[in-house]
Amino acid sequence: MEKPMVKAVSSFLAGMLCVSVFSMSAFAERQEAFEVRDVSSGYAIAGIRESAITDGQVVIPDEIDGILVIQLGAQDKTGTFLGQYGVTRLVIGKNVRGATTTAFYGANDLREIEISQENKGTLAFDSETGVLKATAGGNGILVKYLSGNERKSYRVPEGIGRSFNIDHAKFDTAGSTLYGSDGDALWHEGRLVKVAAGAEFPDGYFDRFDSISPYAFHSIAQYQNLKAKLPEKLTKDVVFSFYHQNAAVFMVNGEISFCYDHDLGVPNQVGDPVDYSQDIDAEKCEKVKALMYVGVPYDGTGLFKQVFGMEYGEISCDAQAMEHGDAALNTVSCMLYEILDGVSPDEIR
Repeated sequence: MEKPMVKAVSSFLAGMLCVSVFSMSAFAERQEAFEVRDVSSGYAIAGIRESAITDGQVVIPDEIDGILVIQLGAQDKTGTFLGQYGVTRLVIGKNVRGATTTAFYGANDLREIEISQENKGTLAFDSETGVLKATAGGNGILVKYLSGNERKSYRVPEGIGRSFNIDHAKFDTAGSTLYGSDGDALWHEGRLVKVAAGAEFPDGYFDRFDSISPYAFHSIAQYQNLKAKLPEKLTKDVVFSFYHQNAAVFMVNGEISFCYDHDLGVPNQVGDPVDYSQDIDAEKCEKVKALMYVGVPYDGTGLFKQVFGMEYGEISCDAQAMEHGDAALNTVSCMLYEILDGVSPDEIR
């Protein structure tokens, strides 16, 4: 795909996606700086607004309107609470106890994190390696490797059982006592865990694996480009979700799919086929059919071919076009929710 075409795709999709709706709050401070959710005995920071940023820095307060801020990220969010603001430094208040697994998805500009010395939560930051860690049930978790830092070698320390938010990390080498690696992929006891962005593989490379993580691939484009080299024993009925993709868009058995219920994330297994059209009225059913025909992945009207000179399927396999996620699929997903349930998302990514 030629770079001018990539720019055209990006500009077109960006024009479609300049939509952001935030719920109003009765509290002035929440209106000005933070979007919060009620969790157990305090607040979770679900998002920030521009007023929360000073010279690229965001300071998470100890409390908002007398209520403790105890969590970063929210369960209903599929991307980072820092949004698309390019935050480079984060200061975490003393009452924050932990973070959701998606709290730092897409926070690729972060270069520094500071945690209050009074903080007694599960989070800890290693400034030497640029890694935010946590503990849960005595097990170590790599919450975020700061991908905004310079390229260097990194070895995951013993005690880390799970790793998140390392998709954009730049390594010279990466190693772990938990994972095997050859620089292009990570695996554990015959299970393919992660494929490096931009890596190329010879035919037969994946035959050595017995199973695969549903989060093994960085993007839909990467999955589609490698699909022909993946044996069916690995991919059959595996529900793949992707780092940059809306949580309700996934791929299963080579097909792009959407989650029917906006309150649920990507399903974790394939069940028996269900005719969901019987659960919605005829008018909504016709609207869904029309949206799916006009939109992606079907592109029944040939809009992409007309505008960009190529079909959607060709664009969706192009790594440059999909570098920041498949915005068109996210838009279709959000429109489905609007048709079915009258629900508008806080943000279309």
